[in-house]
Amino acid sequence: MTPHEFDHLPFPARMRALAGYARGLDDARYRALRAALDAGDPDERHTALFLAVARRDLSAVTAALDDPLLRTRAMSAAIRLPIPEQALAGLALSEIRAVRHDTYRVLRLSRRRTLADRLLPEVHERHGRAEAARLLPACTPGAAAEWLPRLDAPPGVLRSLARTAPGAVAAQLAAVYRDCADPHERSTRRFKDPRLVSTLTERDPDAGLLLLERAPELLTERAMSVLLRRPRAVLESVRRTGAKELPLAAGPLPRSALRAVRALGPRELAELAGVCTSSHRREGPFGMVVAPDPLLVLLPADVRVRIVAARVAEAKGGYALPLTALAALPPADRAALLERFMPQALRSPRRLRHVAATLPLAAAEPLLREGTDSHRVHVRVHAWPALLTSAQLQGDPAEYARIVVSCERAWHDQDMVRQAALTQAAGAPARLLSAVSPQSLRDAALTTVQSRDSTARTLAAAERWLRRAAAVAAGRGDGERAAAVALLLAEIVADPRRAGGAVPLRLGDRAPRQVWEAARRAELRPRRLIALAELLAGNGAPVPELDALVERIALADGDPQLAARAAGVWLADPATRSERCGRLIAADPSFASVPRVLHTLANRRTDLLDTVLDPGVTALDPGARTGTPWVPRLPRSVTGRWLPRQRALLDQRLVSVATDEDATLRQRADAAALLRDELLLRCLADDAPQPVAAAALSPHWATWERARSACSSSTPQEREYEAGPPWRPSGGCSARCLTARPSCCSRRSSATAPHRSAPARKRRAHWQNWRSCPANPRSPRSWPDGTPPVSTATSSPFWRGRSYGASTGRPSRRGSPRTSTSRPYATPSSSRTATWCPWRCAAPTPGSSPGLSPWRNRRSPEPPARSCGTPVPGRPRTWPGRWPRPPPTRRVRMRSARARPRC
Repeated sequence: MTPHEFDHLPFPARMRALAGYARGLDDARYRALRAALDAGDPDERHTALFLAVARRDLSAVTAALDDPLLRTRAMSAAIRLPIPEQALAGLALSEIRAVRHDTYRVLRLSRRRTLADRLLPEVHERHGRAEAARLLPACTPGAAAEWLPRLDAPPGVLRSLARTAPGAVAAQLAAVYRDCADPHERSTRRFKDPRLVSTLTERDPDAGLLLLERAPELLTERAMSVLLRRPRAVLESVRRTGAKELPLAAGPLPRSALRAVRALGPRELAELAGVCTSSHRREGPFGMVVAPDPLLVLLPADVRVRIVAARVAEAKGGYALPLTALAALPPADRAALLERFMPQALRSPRRLRHVAATLPLAAAEPLLREGTDSHRVHVRVHAWPALLTSAQLQGDPAEYARIVVSCERAWHDQDMVRQAALTQAAGAPARLLSAVSPQSLRDAALTTVQSRDSTARTLAAAERWLRRAAAVAAGRGDGERAAAVALLLAEIVADPRRAGGAVPLRLGDRAPRQVWEAARRAELRPRRLIALAELLAGNGAPVPELDALVERIALADGDPQLAARAAGVWLADPATRSERCGRLIAADPSFASVPRVLHTLANRRTDLLDTVLDPGVTALDPGARTGTPWVPRLPRSVTGRWLPRQRALLDQRLVSVATDEDATLRQRADAAALLRDELLLRCLADDAPQPVAAAALSPHWATWERARSACSSSTPQEREYEAGPPWRPSGGCSARCLTARPSCCSRRSSATAPHRSAPARKRRAHWQNWRSCPANPRSPRSWPDGTPPVSTATSSPFWRGRSYGASTGRPSRRGSPRTSTSRPYATPSSSRTATWCPWRCAAPTPGSSPGLSPWRNRRSPEPPARSCGTPVPGRPRTWPGRWPRPPPTRRVRMRSARARPRC
């Protein structure tokens, strides 16, 4: 028996069989077999390594660490095998950056912390602070606390250290925050990282107390909920530091924190409540959730009124009112404190919304009903959520149900009003959700679905409301109500305007049967039935009748889109996914284009790949052309589990799609990006359209980098342009851009400067690609010997009013120190006219150096020798970085004949 006899099995079964086969061999047969496999092709060498791992042959695995082909899998095995530390130490000090980073990961996952502590000084000496910072998560907390102040750790390293050394991270954050004197820089994300602070406080409350002592401004609401488990320690720190305000989450406290706070005395509790302030949460662009302050609720009535009155006195107008503090007061006290804000609030709908949200419902409803009856849409947008907020704050289920019934006019209003009302209704407390009648929920859901102007956000707000209502009903044992709400939710999920994937509805084990009984009586159409099956997936064992119906729709329905959706639902259970995937492929190989089926085939049912990679298999897509081959859109790394013949079949399919002139450019580009054969890629680069050629060239940037570094030129710039790739780019893309960096065109960018009319986010991304492209002479990568060219100081009209620094090439504001450094490199006044294109230039000749000024003097009859010679319309320039402004035009106001004075 040989290892190739297990090739007919799926990947998991084949690996189990190979492991059992390796353990059953004696020592002599194993070594002979491993030597034979190690002398074969790459797949056989990987099989030999797997046999060594299964037999725990440490010498073979250690030797594989030095093999570039086997190193990745050998490192994965080193996480759980006792590999000698000398081998890992040599890899951690390697000259290859990727090898070092993989070794750091092995040290961290295998918890070889002593070895990481020993390697840290040497890594810092050889490779600098950045590499030493990457090694810190693998070290002990003591070493991390010692080295972190000396290293400039990036945010990703700090998040990893927050789980292993939270105290060191807290001390570093506090030290950097205190050393920063710029208040604007203190508010940036470099310091205000809520996720980092919350994580380190949850891991170690002492680290959170350290932040409270040294930098209380960095604390978050989640961190304060953890620190309130030690309220006396928080009070002592506040008394020492004099902190004025600490954030607190709106809503009830956790049980552990609530027990600790209740143990305080009245004076201590009042002092703590005066420092910890909570703010109302925003639900979307319109809704807001106002919950009583959890600490003020525990105080006596007179103390509570005094604290809230002091906070209200500091509020400016009606925008900065402490809504959560006002919500903790009785209705009469609230009305008395808000009385002085009413004259200003009546003049602004937004201010009225903030003031009336905390008024008693009896006083707020007459004011807000005038807003809901207004003919102005922006008034109705603020009035309906404020009315619902006031009813939610009152807490009477009957009154809240009455207000929701009256919101029928809001459901039939414009989408902006509908979205605001639905967002506010979706955030109601759980005890009020059960008070809403099923008819009100039905009106809101069906009106949202049947309205043509409903957007994805409006559907998301309605979906959240129905999901919470169904979960509350199922939690209270009301199966009929949960089933009715689930049927309404299926209408939302089946809407094609809805964004996002299928998210199961958690109802428990009994509710799915009741939902199915209600659905069977309603006689749902197939599309709604599939949406209901998506909601019920993951709630225990599937209902047999519903499961059989979903299978019938997947195999026999004529709508390809519905069949693909049904197939994804039918494979939701991981226990039966592999077996059902085989039944689907046996019925129709086109099901391989379904994402869940493709993932199962590529990772587990590899024995079915020969069937689905046949050239006759098409995509299960209603918009695809009949007979168009299917392109498996999956990472190339997944094919490591496949057999060599299966990868060859994949390459044949990709070539057929990439060269199919009847296929769409998107399909051809996706197929070209997955190819790895160099000969085929050269043909595509020469003959295929520009998007397909760019997609074919983009994965080979690393290969070309190795070829470029092998050149023996004198300067890096000359090596970059003399080596070049072995192919010639073609198409409408910039030849120089593709020659310099093929991946810059695959990211939907070009070597030209971004235009001001593009959106801000796209302009920023385009600007980063444009700066890093070596075809850009203003890029630092193209400066010979680190000296910027003459035209570097001349900025693009996209960044009007900015110039470029001589050392970094980054845009700087006028008046900053970098502006003065760029002026010595300004072009003469006689050469400030761009008559030759500086970006769309052809590949330079060997020996030429990029970065020289492409700007041409208008008096010169010929373009520069190192310019592309492409004429473009020129414009005179003033000083570098600014276009001359046109002369101001005087606006003459013409008076009408009726307004003219008669003579």
